[in-house]
Amino acid sequence: MTSPSRLEIRLPDLTRNARWWKSLLEPGCLFGAVVKANAYGLGAARIARCLVDAGADVLLVYSLEEAVELIRAGLTGPMLVFMPTDDPLAEGDAREAVAAGRLQFSADSPRQIEKLRQAARTWGRPIHVHLHLDTGMSRAGLSPTEFRQAVETLTTSDPSLTLRGVYSHLATAEDNLDFAREQDRRLADALTPFREKLPKDLLIHIGSTFVTCRDRQFHRRLARIGLGLYGYGPAAVPGPHLAPPSELSHVVRWVSSIVHVQTYAPGATAGYDRTYRIDQPTRLGIVPVGYGLGYPTALGNKSSVRVLDSTGKPLGHAPLRGKVNMDQVIIDLTDLPAADVGSTAELISADPASDCAVPRLAKLAGTHCYEMLCRISTRVPRVYV
Repeated sequence: MTSPSRLEIRLPDLTRNARWWKSLLEPGCLFGAVVKANAYGLGAARIARCLVDAGADVLLVYSLEEAVELIRAGLTGPMLVFMPTDDPLAEGDAREAVAAGRLQFSADSPRQIEKLRQAARTWGRPIHVHLHLDTGMSRAGLSPTEFRQAVETLTTSDPSLTLRGVYSHLATAEDNLDFAREQDRRLADALTPFREKLPKDLLIHIGSTFVTCRDRQFHRRLARIGLGLYGYGPAAVPGPHLAPPSELSHVVRWVSSIVHVQTYAPGATAGYDRTYRIDQPTRLGIVPVGYGLGYPTALGNKSSVRVLDSTGKPLGHAPLRGKVNMDQVIIDLTDLPAADVGSTAELISADPASDCAVPRLAKLAGTHCYEMLCRISTRVPRVYV
């Protein structure tokens, strides 16, 4: 018997979310879609194609390998690689995109700028770069002095590298808007001396999901939207918002089936280490999903699974009993008499009000939505609805 587990990604909802973000942006601000880490584990090629069709102007990836995967899948628009890359020409499939200026690279240090310069000179064609200024994240990036020197060089005397963008990463986009504004000011101050030298179409970017929806100050020339594309993020941060975040849809649903049901008498215990003790006659069910497929161990005895009947009607939530196993979890069906073997078990719901919506599960697990999505094993089939 094959596993009944599958991860459903609702493409119409993803399209609507993308258009919501696109409509939010200031005129002249490009819509950058973050599809790194295999589009947060949801399937980069399919997700990227949907986002481009919905209006994404730039695809943002972490590594050259991720960019090449999208190129091989037929994506032909602009892409920015964030990972410091010594050899941008290492992948033959990327060279045409590099030559056309569609594949662009982040420059985080003087060393890396020199590596990109050497590659461009050897190749005989310019390479497009985005200079990364560290404004307070302390996670790579040029110092203010290094940044000034790099801008001066790239705008006056170095035809081997084309300055396409400048950017920074925000350290407190979710919970400290004041420091985010301070970082944005530092980026603006660093650019002030070069106002007359900078290309008119220079892409200045600092905004992420959590600030783009709250303050147009962060839109600049390119907004980098990641988690918000999938419906998560804006509702969790304080307003006011530029548009109601309730208009965003959760696009991910993780479902499996109940494969075993049994009733236990008072005094029995459930699972490894006997962490749950049964004090009344209890119907327990088994769902074949565990930490081996990416369901967090931290959710043992904390979370619940929404159970649906054969018609898709929700029967209610069944709490987890005992620890999360490698391949299965135990759920309490005592209050759901209609649930039985074959009933659908929803581990992640696309319903924001559900107890097993991603933000609630992330909070219970002591983590965040990003990890909840990225940790789901590739052994769980992705189904695009």
